[in-house]
Amino acid sequence: MGNTNADERTMQITLAERYTLMRLLPERGDFATLTRIKNLRDLLALGDDEAQRRGLAITARGIESADQDSDGATELSRETPVSVSNGMHEIIVGALKGAEQSKALPIEALTLYEKIVRGPDTEAIREAERVARHASDGQE
Repeated sequence: MGNTNADERTMQITLAERYTLMRLLPERGDFATLTRIKNLRDLLALGDDEAQRRGLAITARGIESADQDSDGATELSRETPVSVSNGMHEIIVGALKGAEQSKALPIEALTLYEKIVRGPDTEAIREAERVARHASDGQE
């Protein structure tokens, strides 16, 4: 996650993660918080323009992507930047931490939690641990 300016944060998340995040956002709060949540939901939702630009179809079965790249990734699984205000970011972190603390964090939110709450170093740490395990397994 990077910063574009002092008042914004940019998250690299997939479309599926955007929808998972929308489900975790609080539905109650004070006026200022609810205003931020409404704006955040609008920002995270897939609009017709974005769907068309990304080659996605919204059908009765959900969102579909016909295009796959050479790795088998589709527009649904490709990370894209989403810039949010610091206030929105605090709401996101609070929602993820609250779900984790109440043991209600869904499995779909695991990567979001790692990216947003634990930070960008988490993936590098996990990769280093995997490489170390693989190296030690090969020596036995």
